[in-house]
Amino acid sequence: MARVRDPAAAALQRVQVRRVRQELEVFAARDRIGTRDLHDDLIQRLYGIGLALQITMRRAASPPTVTRIAQHIDQLQDVIKGFRVAITTMAPGPTDSPQWPCRAARDG
Repeated sequence: MARVRDPAAAALQRVQVRRVRQELEVFAARDRIGTRDLHDDLIQRLYGIGLALQITMRRAASPPTVTRIAQHIDQLQDVIKGFRVAITTMAPGPTDSPQWPCRAARDG
């Protein structure tokens, strides 16, 4: 920011800078809210699919089918965990910058 000698111009510049910062904070808050909404919707849908698979597994007659459905349920649970890690790692806090999850965090 260039130094301004005129006090009125300096005051106006400070007001403009403050307004831009406030707008950026609003945009960041909207991004966080949108990310959480997306996260919640996806997790709920995956959870519903998992419940449907559990019901199907109880009705399945052959042991290999039951085993395969159980494996798919486990995979869905892993995907849900991955979403949670990714969203909490990417979603910035009030003063944080977004970060992509590293492989260790995603696989952990």
